[in-house]
Amino acid sequence: MAIDLHALPGVWPAESLTHAFGPSIPSGDAQLDAVLGGGWPSPALLELLTDHYGIGELTLILPLVKSLIAARPGAAAVWINPPYELHALALIQHGLDPAGQWIASDLHEHDAAWTFEASLRSGACSIVIGWLSHPGIAILRRLKLAAGTGRTTAVLFRPGSAADAPSPAAARLLLTAQPPCLAVHLLKIQGRAPAKLRLDLRSRIEQGSTP
Repeated sequence: MAIDLHALPGVWPAESLTHAFGPSIPSGDAQLDAVLGGGWPSPALLELLTDHYGIGELTLILPLVKSLIAARPGAAAVWINPPYELHALALIQHGLDPAGQWIASDLHEHDAAWTFEASLRSGACSIVIGWLSHPGIAILRRLKLAAGTGRTTAVLFRPGSAADAPSPAAARLLLTAQPPCLAVHLLKIQGRAPAKLRLDLRSRIEQGSTP
């Protein structure tokens, strides 16, 4: 029986080492940075898996969005098929200028994947955040390649049921609600062991309402 090495935790192709990430981007949480090896790898394809939205998952990436926008003035942040409305006031409270956020909503899965890839490849974006329900391995590989080509970080939200599915993403985190905390299971990150932690959302929420 053939084994898909992409499906094995902590295993990745050595060729990926030739595409070195830039400096890690701090997550805004010392606990999370410790298991990530200093912060989010960037540019890279990052996967956040959850079966429930609105559990605080955006608070996990807003510091990353803010940092990447600051590092590339004039570059847009693109949000593809967000499952909820992004509120301008909440973005401002998190230090994000609504004018720099571009949103593509209500796209069919195929169109969303195409827009995701094109945005990454364009090189005009600081970060692209998208929600896809059932991306196949071919689409995931294209997103990873596009992120490298455009030197842009991709954050992909997908269902928690995909936790055991193969993926070329540089980092994969499974998120579940444990109020007032967010339970994070680090499934995969290059060079680090899988880990579990609980992040207290109260300190993050105090910095601003979730968009």
